Amino acid sequence: MGYLRALTTIVESQPWQLEEDASDEVGVFSDLAGTESSPVDGDIDDAALAWESVQEVTLTYCSKRGSVASADSESESPVVASATDNATILCDGASGGLVGPPLNREAAYGKLLNWLHLRGELQPARRHLFDLRQLLEIKDQALQIAELDALLATPFDDAEALHRQLAFSVFAKYSKASGSSIRPASCPRRGSHWLDMGFQGDDFATDLRGVGIVGLLHLLSFFGSYPSSAQKAIQTNIDREKKHGDNGAVPLACASLNFSSLAVIALREGLLSQVVRRAKSVHVAVLKVHEALMVSFVYEWCAKADATVLAFGDILQDLGKRVRWAPLRLIRELHELVPTTEQAASASYAMIRSVPETKVPKAGGGEDAEGPPLVSGELASIVKSASARRCQGDGKEELPAEKLSLQVSPLARACTMSSVQEMSSVFRMICVSSPKDAPIESLKATEDDLAFFLCDALGHGRKEVQRFLQRVDINHDGHVSFEEFTRGYKLLNSYRIYKRQQESFLRKPGSIAGQQFVVEDLTACELHVLDCVGACTIDGCSACEIVIGPSEASVFIRDCEDCTFYVATQQLRTRRCTRCTFFLYSATEPIIEMSQQLRIAPLALSYPGLATHITRSGFDWERNFWNAIFDFSSPENCRKNWKPVSVGECKQYSIVFEGADEITEADTKMFPAVTAERLAAAPLSSGQGLGARMDVA
Repeated sequence: MGYLRALTTIVESQPWQLEEDASDEVGVFSDLAGTESSPVDGDIDDAALAWESVQEVTLTYCSKRGSVASADSESESPVVASATDNATILCDGASGGLVGPPLNREAAYGKLLNWLHLRGELQPARRHLFDLRQLLEIKDQALQIAELDALLATPFDDAEALHRQLAFSVFAKYSKASGSSIRPASCPRRGSHWLDMGFQGDDFATDLRGVGIVGLLHLLSFFGSYPSSAQKAIQTNIDREKKHGDNGAVPLACASLNFSSLAVIALREGLLSQVVRRAKSVHVAVLKVHEALMVSFVYEWCAKADATVLAFGDILQDLGKRVRWAPLRLIRELHELVPTTEQAASASYAMIRSVPETKVPKAGGGEDAEGPPLVSGELASIVKSASARRCQGDGKEELPAEKLSLQVSPLARACTMSSVQEMSSVFRMICVSSPKDAPIESLKATEDDLAFFLCDALGHGRKEVQRFLQRVDINHDGHVSFEEFTRGYKLLNSYRIYKRQQESFLRKPGSIAGQQFVVEDLTACELHVLDCVGACTIDGCSACEIVIGPSEASVFIRDCEDCTFYVATQQLRTRRCTRCTFFLYSATEPIIEMSQQLRIAPLALSYPGLATHITRSGFDWERNFWNAIFDFSSPENCRKNWKPVSVGECKQYSIVFEGADEITEADTKMFPAVTAERLAAAPLSSGQGLGARMDVA
C-alpha cells in the first residue's frame, strides 16, 4: 500500500507554489491517465509501477524565516528513535512508546496551540500568503494564520510528550473505528499498525513532511468524529485487499494527507473565505473542508464496485475541482452522506480556540487578576475620568471623537462566543460609577450609562443604543443587568454588523481608526460609517443605504440587491450584485463580476471630517476612476451591466449627527453635487493591472 504520495507541499521562499522538476510535466493533482506511464485498465502491477514513477512534488517548510531547506534535509527531518527501537512491542512513554490518555480533536488543537505560544516561536503572518485581511472578518485572523503556518512547519518530534500523545490518540481512535473492543493504553512508536492505518511504512512521521503535525490532527478528527464512515472504509479495504491483494486497498492515512494539502492550498488561494466566515476560524475551516473531502472520498470510492488504487487518482482530481469551485456545497453534501449517528458532527463546526485560555472568573463574579487585560487601559482611564466629572455635576461629558482614535475597540471581539471575563470587564466599565468590588450580578446599567459608553466613548449611534435596550431590557425597568447585557453583547461589535432588519447604525469619526469593517445580511437598514476604515466586506444586504468612509484597502460587495452605496476606496470590487446604485470614489479601476443592472455615479458626499479622512488616506480626490470599470463577466463590453445614474439624483448627500462638528467648506468641496459634464466625462486609466477573478464560492 505504498503507492500514494502526498503530492502537494510548500516552498518557504515562494509560499504555496509547487517545486517541480523541469524534466517532468506531472502537476500537483496529476491523473494517472494523463501521464505517459498511465496503466492499462485492470493491470494492477503496471499501476503500481506507474504510481512509483509519478514525480513526488514535495512541500518544503522552514521553522525560521530566511532558511529554506528540503523536506528531506537533515535540518528539517523529525527526531526519531534509533533503528534498534523498531521492535513491535508495547512500551510506555519512558521507553519511547506512545501512551494516553487519548485526546479529542478540540483538546488536541488547544494543547498544540498552547504549546506553540509557550515556545514563543510564532512568526508574524506574511501578508503575501493570502488576502484574508480583505476577504474575512474572523477574530484574531492574523494570529491564526501565523499559528497555521507554524503547525504546518512542525514535524513530529519524539522528544515532545504532546506529539506522542497526539499520535497515540490517532491510533486509539483508529482502533475504535476499526471495530476493536480493546481500548489500548499505549502503542509502539513504530510498527505494522501504522501500515494498517494507511501510512507508507512502519514510521508514520516520515509521511508528515507535506502538512506537518496538521496531518495527525486531521486524521484524529476523521477517525474520532466519523467512526462509522471510517469503519466503512476500513472494511471495504479489507474486502478489496482479499480480492486484489495489497493493490486493492487505498491507504487511508495517505489519502487523508492528500486531502489536508488540498484544503490548505484552497485556503491559501483565497477560495475558502465564506467557509472561514461561517466557521469564524481559519483552523476550523480547514478542518471542516478536510472532513468533507475525506468523507466524500470514502463514500465515492466505496460506491465504485471493485474499485482499487487505480480509482484514487480520478477521485482526487474530481474532489480537487469541487473544493475549488464550491467548497460550501461540498460541506453541505457532507451532511447528506453520513449516517444518522454522524450528522451532528457533519452539521457543526469544531470549537477550537486560537488563543490559550485565560483563567475563568472567580465564584461570586470577581475577575481573576492574573488574566490578560481585555479592555484598553487608555479607554478605561478616559471613561473613568469623564464619568467622574459627570457624576460631580459638570453635566454630560462629550468626548471628542478624534481623542478616541484607539487602536482597537474593547467591543472588537463581541460575538456569541465571547467569554464571561470579557463581558464582565466591559460591563464594569459601563457601570464605572458603581463600587469597584461590587459583585457583577449586583450592577445595573442605565440608558445614560450605555449611551455615554457606546455613543460618546466608542462612537456608536444613539438609535443603536435604544434598540439594544429594547431587546435586552426584559422587565422594562429602564436598567440592564449583567445577565441581560450578556444576552445582547454580540450585537455591540464595533467592527461587524450582521443579520439585522430595519435598523439604523452609525460609526462616528474616530470610532474605526483604520480597522477592518464587516457587514453581513442586513435588510432595509441604514448604515453610516463616517471614519477611515481598512478592508471592508459587505455581503448579502438588501434594500439598504450604506455609507463607507475612506477605505485605504478595498471594498468587496457581494450578493447584494436593491441597495444604495456611498463609497470612497482604493478599489471597489463587486460580485453577484443586482439593481444596486453606487456613488463612488475609486482610486483605481473598479471591478465588477456576475453583477447586473447596476447604476454608478461619482461620489457626492459630505460629513464632518471628510476632508481630513481623505487626506489621511492619501487619496487624490480629483482623480476619480468611478467609470473606468472592468467587468470580468463581460470583458468585451464593460458597459453591458451598468449605466450612469441620472444627473437629477446626483445631489450631494450631507450627513450630520447629534453632537457632530459643523461640515466645513473643505468637507463640502471634496465630493460636490455631480454635473452632467462629469457624468459624460471619459474614464481615466491608471495603466495598472486589474488582478484576477474573484472565484470565491
